[in-house]
Amino acid sequence: MAEIKILGETKLVYGGFIYLRSKLPVNGKTYWECQKVRRKECKARIITTFNISENKHNFVREPALDDHDHIPNQEQCQSEIVKYSLKRKAENQPQLPPTQILRTEMAGVSDGVLSQLPNRDNLKKSMRQVRRKNLPPNPKTLFDLGTFPDQYQKTLTGEKFLIYDSLDGNSVSEGRVVVFSTRRNLELLAESDCWFLDGTFKVCPNIFTQVFTILGTCKQHVDVHDTVAVPFVYALLSSKETVQYATVLRAVQSSFNEHRIFCEPVKIMTDFEKSIINACEEVFPNSAISCCFFHFGQSMYRQIQFAGLQAAYNDPDDRSLKYFTHMMLALAFVPLTEVSRIFSLLKNDAPEALSPIIEYFEKNYVLGVIARGRRRGIHPRYPPKIWNQYQAALTGSHKTNNVSEGWHNRFQLVVGKHHPDLYSALGEFQKEQGDVEIMISELSLGRKVRAQPKRKWRDFQMRIMAITADFNTYQELDFLKAIAHNIVL
Repeated sequence: MAEIKILGETKLVYGGFIYLRSKLPVNGKTYWECQKVRRKECKARIITTFNISENKHNFVREPALDDHDHIPNQEQCQSEIVKYSLKRKAENQPQLPPTQILRTEMAGVSDGVLSQLPNRDNLKKSMRQVRRKNLPPNPKTLFDLGTFPDQYQKTLTGEKFLIYDSLDGNSVSEGRVVVFSTRRNLELLAESDCWFLDGTFKVCPNIFTQVFTILGTCKQHVDVHDTVAVPFVYALLSSKETVQYATVLRAVQSSFNEHRIFCEPVKIMTDFEKSIINACEEVFPNSAISCCFFHFGQSMYRQIQFAGLQAAYNDPDDRSLKYFTHMMLALAFVPLTEVSRIFSLLKNDAPEALSPIIEYFEKNYVLGVIARGRRRGIHPRYPPKIWNQYQAALTGSHKTNNVSEGWHNRFQLVVGKHHPDLYSALGEFQKEQGDVEIMISELSLGRKVRAQPKRKWRDFQMRIMAITADFNTYQELDFLKAIAHNIVL
């Protein structure tokens, strides 16, 4: 006798026919009717019991083929089994993307069964719907969001993941801040010689303002000079104010203390977001704060556009304005103590067209506003110490925050949509943490988990290092010219 297949609690498949439960079990008996009964196309009905000792379902009376007013359809029955299997796999393994589940579960399915199945998009949609049924209702505003469900306070392997929630301490004055990490993540972050801080808006849940991450570096044993950046801390912020960034950093600091991990980051790399810089200086006053050279160049180009000089900058027949702009950026590679003096030399040589750019650069990046008479002096918004890359160039260490931006771009592709709902986003954090744990294990085994930077980028690094090392052999402006020739925005 063929095996009785019970799909969930309300559907039964047997002998090429599909039955639906017609009423709840009574006295150990469950009543079923052919799925075509409700459309008045069949009258077949069956009754089953469950044998506990044998752990199987049995018929009170074996159904006969002529009970039905239509022929059996084995392919349709098998398609119901496949759909049920897909949903259970999606439910039991929430870390697997629907596409991956389809790839494994659909292998070997016959053409006849495929013809009875919905298309791939609808199958993936049904898997996502099953997962959503197991989630609490998504909050529509931060005011609707209470304590996080237990399943999101842990990693997929059951380890504590939620390390801070401002709601727990009733710290509502700074808004809602939620921070995720693990003990092992924190241990490795403490060992990292550089932290990379960055935020993104695109993959942020719709009730928060920003996803903020802290990445650290791990050495790849294949080449001890080759490091890979890994996300160790994930945070959800309700604003982009200094107090929120400081709250994240203090939560990390508190977790270090809780686990008796000593950590004072040597260097923190970020972009030119003033709120992040202020928070870093407030929480880690002894750490060197460094701003990304790539963003330094972007900021300069925006000023070129603002001043209406974009056409002159991109003029293929006259590269002088572009060249001089890159000489200003090259100030990042002179010794810190020489920045002001060499800027003055460069300023005296500046073309008239660049006057507004020179003034902006001097005010915001070099000298600020100098005190005169009763006018008080104002420090530059971004003093040279946070954008100078002289020591980084000499040692070949990181000069940009591109590793964190690269992670955010990849994470956005994985999430697959802008502004996912909260619990979908938290599920993606858990899956990303699962990938991090695998990566850490592979690194500990001496495996290489990231390709080396492209040769073009490595060659650029080597040229900048060589020129910077020979700083004392150049005339000041000649040094800037040598660096400027290698800068590409």
